[in-house]
Formats: sequence, structure tokens, C-alpha cells
Amino acid sequence: MKHLPLNLSDFEQLITGNYIYVDKTQYIYNLVQGTKFHFLSRPRRFGKSLLVSTLDKLFKGKKKLFNDLWISKSDYDWTIYPVIMIDFSAVGSNTSSDLKISLVNRLMEIAEEYDLEISKNPIVEDMTRSLINALIKKYDKVVLLVDEYDHPLLKHIDNEEVARSVLEVLKGFYHVIKSNSGKFKNIFVTGITKFSKASLFSGLNNLQDISLDNRYGTILGYTSEEINSYFSDFIKHIAEKRNQSYGELIDLMRSWYNGYQFGGKSVKVYNPFSILYFLDKEELENYWFATGTPSFLLTLIKKYQYPIQDLSGSLLNILDLGTFDIGKLPLVPIFFQAGYLTIKDYNPATQNYTLEYPNHEVESAFLSYFLNETTAIPIASVKNYVFSLQQALVNDDIDSFINVLHQFLCTIPYDIHIPLEKYYQSIFYVIFQLIGSYVNVEIKTNIGRIDTTIETKNCIYIFELKIDSTGSKALHQIEDKKYYERFLGLNKIIKLIGLSFDTKLKNISSNYKVKIISSR
Repeated sequence: MKHLPLNLSDFEQLITGNYIYVDKTQYIYNLVQGTKFHFLSRPRRFGKSLLVSTLDKLFKGKKKLFNDLWISKSDYDWTIYPVIMIDFSAVGSNTSSDLKISLVNRLMEIAEEYDLEISKNPIVEDMTRSLINALIKKYDKVVLLVDEYDHPLLKHIDNEEVARSVLEVLKGFYHVIKSNSGKFKNIFVTGITKFSKASLFSGLNNLQDISLDNRYGTILGYTSEEINSYFSDFIKHIAEKRNQSYGELIDLMRSWYNGYQFGGKSVKVYNPFSILYFLDKEELENYWFATGTPSFLLTLIKKYQYPIQDLSGSLLNILDLGTFDIGKLPLVPIFFQAGYLTIKDYNPATQNYTLEYPNHEVESAFLSYFLNETTAIPIASVKNYVFSLQQALVNDDIDSFINVLHQFLCTIPYDIHIPLEKYYQSIFYVIFQLIGSYVNVEIKTNIGRIDTTIETKNCIYIFELKIDSTGSKALHQIEDKKYYERFLGLNKIIKLIGLSFDTKLKNISSNYKVKIISSR
């Protein structure tokens, strides 16, 4: 059995080391046979570097590496081209000076790889120009592959001054690429987002963005078909150890790691990083999320006081995905491009995408992280509280549920200097969403929106929360709007629960109300 390619992004190493390679070469063939210049945006650790490495070996004509892959049976001509490949995540960029030195060194390494006699020049523009001209002298055309082009900018996203100084260095590099674009056979660039004024998108105006092109929606990530085709032996082994059927385990994997969609009509894909680690460690955990916490996204939420409950279900117009300025980052598009939201639906008439959290891993991990950052309660404690709340509902013990909720709120520091009502509305939303990530949450009716509906095996709980009011008024709203009617035929106990939050006490008041609408 072949090995799992954990943390491997070198195509040649995967092939020669007997690792699994999910064949994406048909997409690659279509890519290189079509237009010349492309940009692809995908979240971190989603396979961008492996794709760039595969293109590198393809353009260098290493045909043997592609034996038994789709492209080996195609009419691809295997012409050899010199390749300028730069991975900006591996280029030093602590300061603009670091970036200049490191980028020049990388360009010099490429010159040495092709035995070019050029002098090392500390000026990025001059060094780039010299390398291109020397390659063209020796070869007919050259290929440019840029991986993680925006890494030096994202690294300093919370320090605009440093980010802008780094941007100036990048502008010099891309200015030379633009002025020599006629000398390139192909240009392929990857990144997470699209920053304006980098001379990449403003200069290379013929750089085709394929990030939401349905034809390339599954060029990265694993489809359900690929999961069953390449990893079935691993899945069967884990299913047996867990005493589950193959189908049951697939359902779990789908809810935890599938759900990413890159295009209005594209097939959903699994997060490849999380899938590989799950198959290796055989435990359902937050593998992708743990590799990088989204602190800068929470900074944006706080900066714009954006209600976190509006993230899932938000609309994103295709025009919103233009280039962004470092100092004016739009929250929802950044969440989408960073991989914390994905496409749920697309309306071609309005060109609006409806977004949602892609899967259980991202939703539960992000919301737990949000609670940790906004309440100072450790994530482990958050999980314990959520579990206790879930158990109270499973046991139909509303008093215990309220008691655990009260204990949780007591642990939040009292020195919060933001609008209390908005703050606690977000806190309650996240708590119930975490509970509901294992059941149901935020169900819409035809006459209004239920605060939270949670369904267990025997009961349906409908919660309504009021700020500085009474449990009776909250309960009255549920009754008045008849939120419960849609559940009457489910043969389950339906309980209406009215809660009130006291902003002076900063906790749930004791006058909550419960009413049973139907019993089995």
C-alpha cells in the first residue's frame, strides 16, 4: 500500500517515494493548453504548493514522473522550458530589506541551476531583468511559477507600515515581469487573496483568475470519488477499528472535512490536509484549523464590530472579490478566501454567492476560538461547558442546562469595554451554535426567525432570548409567532424556553420560562 503524503508538496518526491498522488493532471493539461497566464486563490494548506511543484516538473519535461497519470496518455508535447519558480512562503520577509536580500538570493540560485553567468545584483528589479534576459538568450521561452505570492503581505497584515514597505519590493519584481510578459510561455501564480497595488493584478491585466472557475473547482482538494478511489483501504481499516461500517465512517468524514466549494456549480471537495492527517492518526480532530489560528480575522471582527452570527448565510457578490487594499480589508471576502466560509449556493441572475462554514471542523474550531478570544475562557473549558450543556438537553434537564449556562457566564471577565448587548448576543449565538453543531441550530420559519432550535432524540427545544426583559416575554414571542408549528408532526416532545439576560448582572436571570407544547 502506498504511503500517505503528509506534509509533502514536492511532486517528484511523492512519485519516487511511493506516496499516493491524487491525479490532477487532466486539469493541469487543460490549464497549460489554454490561456497563458493564471492566478489561483485557495486557503492555506490546500495543495497549492504541490500543484506548483507538479507544473515545475511538467515544464522541465520530466516525463517519467508522469507515467501512469492521465497526462501521459494525452497529446501533451513535453517541450522543455526553463522555470523561474519562487515560493514566497520560503523567502525571508521579516522586513522589506530581508525580502530584497532573500529574493535576490533565490533569483541567483535559479541562475546557477541553469549555469547562467550573471552578476549578483542587490536591486531586485535589475536582478530579475538579468535573469529573464539570460534565460531567453539560452532558451526560446521561460515559465514563471509563483507560489504564495501574498505570504509576505499576510505575514504583516496587522502592521500596515511594514506591509506597505514589503509591497514596494514586490511591486518592483512584478513590474519587471509585466514589462517582459511577452517572453513567458506560461505564468502561474497562487495565493490566498488578491491585494491591489502589487502590480501583479494591475500590471498583468491578462492574468486570468480561475479561483471560482467551475472548470477548475476541483483542481485542489479531494472529491468524494477521489476519496473512495485512492484512500478506500485506509478508510476500511479505520472503520473496522472503530466498529463502524464503511458508509458510517464516510458520513463522519464528510461532515468534518468536506464542504468546500470553489465555483457556483462546482463539486464540493474535502480539505486534503485534514483528510490525510485523519487517515494517519485515525482520530477526528481539527487538523487544518490547528495549523494557524485566524487572529487577524478576529481583529477585523472587533474593528468593524461585525456580528459573528451574520457570517454564515452572508451574501458575497462576485464583484466583492476584486483586489483589496492592505488598509481596507473587507471581512466576508477575506473569511471566504481564507477558507473559513465557503459557497453554499449561487444565484446567476444576481451573481451572489451565499456562504456558510464548510464543515464541522471549521465551524466548531473557529467558534470555540472566538469564545476563547472574547471571553478569556480556555478552549478546553469551552468544550467542557458545551458538552455539559449538550448532556443536559439529552437528559431533558433544563434546570441543569440553565445552571451550566450560568456558570459559564460567571467566568467571563467583568472589564469588557464593548457594547454589552451586541457582545452577549454574539456569545449566546456561539454557545448555541456549538451545541447545535451536533444537532440543529438557527432554523427559519415562514414568519420569523427562531433564536435557536435544538433537536435531540426525544425532544425539540425552541429557545428565545431577550436582553433586559423577562422569560415570560421571550416565551410569549415563541407562542405568538408559532415557531413550533413546523415540528408538530415529528412525534417528539416540543419544549418552548424563554430566557432573559440581565446586562447589569451580566448573566441569565432566574425567571426563565418553560412550556410543553406537545408530548409523544
